[in-house]
Parts: sequence; structure tokens; C-alpha cells
Amino acid sequence: MSSEAFAQEQVKQDRQRLVSMPRFHVLGAGAETVRGGQDATSAYFHHHVALFDLVSERAQRSAITSQSGYQDQLDLARGMRDLGLEHYRELKLAEAVEYLNRAKNAYLRVGYDFVDPREVSETLLYLALSLLEQDDSKAAVALGVVREMILMDPSRELKAGYFPENVVSTYDVALKGLTQELERRGLPLEMDSVARRLAEFSSVDRVILGFTVPSSSGRGYVARLFVWSRRSEKVEWSDEHFVEDVQDELLSSVFSRMAARWADCVKQPEVRVDVQGGGGVQARQEGEPGEIGFELGLSYGTYLVFPRLRSTLGPAPPGQIAHFGNYGLSFLGQYRVKRELSLYSKVQFWVSQREHSGLIDARDVTALRSFLGAELVARLGRFKPGVRLGVEVSHLSDFEILGEIGCVPRNRSGECAPEFSSQEYTGHNILLGVNLSPVLSWRLNSSLDITGSTGVSYYLYSGTESEEVNVPWSNELGVRYRF
Repeated sequence: MSSEAFAQEQVKQDRQRLVSMPRFHVLGAGAETVRGGQDATSAYFHHHVALFDLVSERAQRSAITSQSGYQDQLDLARGMRDLGLEHYRELKLAEAVEYLNRAKNAYLRVGYDFVDPREVSETLLYLALSLLEQDDSKAAVALGVVREMILMDPSRELKAGYFPENVVSTYDVALKGLTQELERRGLPLEMDSVARRLAEFSSVDRVILGFTVPSSSGRGYVARLFVWSRRSEKVEWSDEHFVEDVQDELLSSVFSRMAARWADCVKQPEVRVDVQGGGGVQARQEGEPGEIGFELGLSYGTYLVFPRLRSTLGPAPPGQIAHFGNYGLSFLGQYRVKRELSLYSKVQFWVSQREHSGLIDARDVTALRSFLGAELVARLGRFKPGVRLGVEVSHLSDFEILGEIGCVPRNRSGECAPEFSSQEYTGHNILLGVNLSPVLSWRLNSSLDITGSTGVSYYLYSGTESEEVNVPWSNELGVRYRF
């Protein structure tokens, strides 16, 4: 393997492999309907594939359900649950606690709480009820079970009128304690084992967890994002943000910004591979400030404002031009100032094709166009949509247009001699204007992109008194090399 290929492979291996909790819970309200925070965070990591390798929710589920003996273990858990519920209904509380506790452990062992938390949280509910009805000394153990139930499925609420007073009181204490911990301290201890199991099932380095809890100030909510490390088995980074409400749009924006802040803290180590002579190859992360790129492209375009150009679409009337087509090459140099912002300079050379009516002799018509400006880009996986805005300085060679359509097939003599039948257009030595170009690039690998763009310019200054040539429109397809 060459040193360059090895460096690229090492950069790929240094990506952070992540998994996100299937649900970012809202404690206290709207837990069943709000998914904005989790969706926005996953979308952010999916769009930054150079830094992160996020395991999808479908892949999570597949990793869990494809375990050896998964269905047998699940059937065992459900059988224990059914026996526990039967003992609970018969008021055999000690036996109910034993079988429901076995069912809980079997569920967690196969990770079914990530697949169907409602089913597992129901088992936790009846386990807590059995403990509370069995003996007051079991209240502390029941409180721990209720905390696990809330963290697993906050939509399962225990309200007065439906449950005994001691059960409702235990639930209120558990919910209040979790809310205060998440707002003031950090991730509850119960979530360490949850994160550890999810990391093992998905074979990842870090687990992303999110919660939103009511603020202790009495208004609004506090959204918190946690990054749990499998190596250290603890939270290595967290962030919080106040939100007025738990609407999807608000939580999407907040969690996306917190994910971006953590991404800025992720350190990408330099990769240097020693080669003969003591030198090295340093692999630069895609999109870093200071990145330089060169692009070579094929271009085809026309002028939307041109002498004797047809006024409507369709065939050109006799003596008028359908369009003035040009093809050529372009060369672009780019320097990245920030991840989203680059400066660019481009030179483009056009040679006109022969106009099909024959009114223009294309052999002597050329254009030299130069551009200078800035490019803004976004990242959507391998795709990078962007827009370029710049100034254009161009030169268009002199050209002639025949005045009589009947002179096209005849020899250029007599009444069809150039001095009698042609109109000259000169003085387009300097054309100065502004250019706008939407761009879409697709990353082939760490160094190469395929790019496509379309752009239009408007000339604000022309060396001629009239504006008979203006609004050039071009389309390009090219290859960009970054280093």
C-alpha cells in the first residue's frame, strides 16, 4: 500500500463511531410526540461523514435482533413476565417480585428495551407495584425501579386516582429527583449501564444521549446533550440550552447547535507516514481552513442578450439567430478560509460553435473570462451544495453577422461581399460584471470531487456604447483535486 493510501485509510479509521439513543426523552410533558432533538442530532452527524460514523436506528435494531438465541431469550423474558403478573394478581407478592425481576434482567440482557421500551417498562411498573405492596422496607428498591421506568419510557405516568397514594408519591419523588439531576448535575447513574449496553450492541466508541426537563425556574425547559465514552465508561462531554417550549422545531435547532459545538471539540490527529528519506505524508482533514483545491472543467454556454437574437423560443425567423453557443475549458483555484467559506479564482476560455443558420462565422469568435469571488458550501453526506458570488472581467473578440440570409450559401463576393452584407461588432475588449453560480459537488474520496455548476453573469460595464452582448449563461462539469 502506498504511503498516501495508508494515510487516507488512517483518517477513515480515526472517525468517531457513534450511536444515538433511539429517543431523546422529554420528562414531564410530550414524551410521546417530540422527536425533533434526536432527529436533528442524528441528521447533523450523518451530514458530517468525514468526522463521524453514526450507526443508524435501523442498524441498531438489526444488531440487537440478529443476536444468537435472541428469540429464545425474548420468549423466556415474556414467560417470566407472564408468571410474575399471574402471581401479582393472586397477591403472591414475593413470587411476583422474583419472576418480574428475572423478566426484567432477561429483557435487558438482549437489549429489548431499545426495541420496545413500552413492553419492558410495563414489567418495571408491576415490579415496583409488587415491591411497594409487599413491604414498606422495599420502598427504596421500588424507587430505583420507578426511576428506571421513567428513564426508559417517560410517557408512562402514575397519576392519583388510578394508583394508590404511596405509589403516586414514589413516582413523584422519582420524577422530581431525575429532573433535578439532569438539570443541575448530569446524566443519572442508571444511564451508565444503558449506554454501556447500547455501545456493546452497536460496537461503537461513544453514545449520544439527550434529555429535556422542566426548568427549576418555573418557566421553560432545559435541553441537555451528553456524550458517553465506552473507553472511560463515563460522560466525557455535556452541554445544555434553555428552550421556551418543547416544540419539534425549537428542539431541533437547539440539539443541532449542541452537536455542532461538540464536533468543534473533536480533535482530529495529524496523520504522518514516514517514507524513505525521513519525509512524510500529512493527511489534511477535508474542509479544514487552509485547504487548497484546483478544478478543471468542461464548459458550454451562451449569451441571453445578443445581437439579432430571436425574441421568443422556437425556430428563429429568417435573418435572426437562435442562440450563440460556446464551448470551452475552465480552470479554478480555491483556498478555504473556513469550513463553509472559500475564496476562488477562475479562468474560462470559450470558442463559439458555428451558428446553425450560418449568419455567424464562428471560426474567429472567442471569449476569455476571468472570475474572482467567494463560495459558501454546506455538507449533505458526500454531497456539498454551494453557491459562488464573484466579479467577472471578460474579453470578447470582434465578430460579424451577415445581414442577408440569402448570402449564407453563396460566395462572399459582389453584393454578398463582407463590406456590403455584414455588420461588424467590435469594442468588447473589457466586459465587467457580477456572477452568481450554484454549485454541487460529490466527494469521490479524500482528495477528489466531481463538480457541476451553472452560472449567470450580468455586465455592468462594456467597452461599447450599447449593451448588445450581455447575460452570459454557462454550465460546467469538472474534477476538483484537494490537498
